[in-house]
Amino acid sequence: MSNEIVIGIIGSSIQYSLSPTIHEYWMNENKIKGKYKIYDLKEEELKNFIKNIHNKNIKGLNVTIPYKKKIIDFIDEISLEAKIIGAVNTLIIKKNGKIYGDNTDAKGFINNLESIRPDWKERKDPIVILGAGGAARAIIYSILKKNKSNIRIINRNKDRAKKLIYDMKKIFPDTNFEYYNHYGKALKKASFLINASSLGMIGHPKLNINLEVMNKSSIIYDIVYSPLETNLLKQAKKLNFLTIDGLGMLLEQAAPVFNAWFNKKVCVNEELRKKVIKKIKDSE
Repeated sequence: MSNEIVIGIIGSSIQYSLSPTIHEYWMNENKIKGKYKIYDLKEEELKNFIKNIHNKNIKGLNVTIPYKKKIIDFIDEISLEAKIIGAVNTLIIKKNGKIYGDNTDAKGFINNLESIRPDWKERKDPIVILGAGGAARAIIYSILKKNKSNIRIINRNKDRAKKLIYDMKKIFPDTNFEYYNHYGKALKKASFLINASSLGMIGHPKLNINLEVMNKSSIIYDIVYSPLETNLLKQAKKLNFLTIDGLGMLLEQAAPVFNAWFNKKVCVNEELRKKVIKKIKDSE
């Protein structure tokens, strides 16, 4: 077995992943010799891959769609945040051989938001979340840890949204949740919208939404980063709303992962952002 350090990512149809660009940048910055590998796996290969992970000299892995939930069945331990969110985006291979799963999406979202809009908590209006999947869970969890307690959820699947609300109310019982299946009513008198769905992403359905019913100077945060400027953000800019693209969350969730793997504190800077933007444009 080679002594070379290996980190990587597991998922399906991930040949255009931006994770190698991000982590190789930090590896070079910290003079860490090793390789970042892409493991594009079929579902039936996942269990066997994890079972034999110790033979591959792997130090840690990113986990992406569609295995963020499925991976939990095959690992030894998960963090409290991963358990609450119900998904794992990071694997750490401990010295004792145990495979530990974590989720850094909540940290990535809130760290990016507070670096750009540190005053976001001062707004008294409801926060509207579009989506009820793993990303929405991570985002809501990170928001409620900061004591913002008026959340509206828009999702076509009512049962999924209600399950999310039920789970979050167990942890944050004082939060006021409202469910909507229609954009218009949910956006009225709101000043912060977060698209936590895949709508608007390249290869996914468009997001047709009218932002004009929102309050002036609203914040529009779209976690989609391909394309970097989505139709949602374009519309928000025309209304002079404050906009935040999805690249910041992607970069900020990667920083604590790198720290967990190598015990090296890294930061997101403009040089890294430019490298990743170039990669996005090259693949579009």
